[in-house]
Amino acid sequence: EKGFDALGFGIGTAEISFDGRIALYQEGNELKLYKLDDRSITVLDSGIASIVQFAVSPSGACLAYTCAYEGAEDQLSTTLYKDGAKEPLFAGENAAIMAISDDAARMWYFDLDKNALCVIDGGDTIMVSSDVGPDANYNFTNDLGEVAFNTSDGMNHLYRLAAKSETELGTGFDFTLKTDV
Repeated sequence: EKGFDALGFGIGTAEISFDGRIALYQEGNELKLYKLDDRSITVLDSGIASIVQFAVSPSGACLAYTCAYEGAEDQLSTTLYKDGAKEPLFAGENAAIMAISDDAARMWYFDLDKNALCVIDGGDTIMVSSDVGPDANYNFTNDLGEVAFNTSDGMNHLYRLAAKSETELGTGFDFTLKTDV
């Protein structure tokens, strides 16, 4: 309603918070953050060769990204951006962030060495499934307490973190949508 903002040109990778107030995107070799509240654009990182995965918390309070930097394209690096500060995540692991909570206490990620969907919840790490791939569909509820995903055989699953239970949802659809249900 206040008009539109041109965020940049040649943007190929982007993620928007659930509430639509934050956008994280790569433009050239820079990672940029757009905030709707003050319509500002901030460069968070530079020297990025490619983005593997973004994670923007539901309200945009925490951001995380897995990328490869120029000159080290074969090595993945994951960074958490919270309260204006950056810190590395998954040091020494070959992992890609997928989803993060507003307080960064809950993080879903894909372990590329184990080919597994994993979650860190309050300091505990749980391997949810090793019958998945990085190209599978993963969709989380807003509180990140549940994830719907598909396995290599085409079966869709729902994992509930509180109960640590997995339910088969069946086959016949290849994607799910972000939801509160």
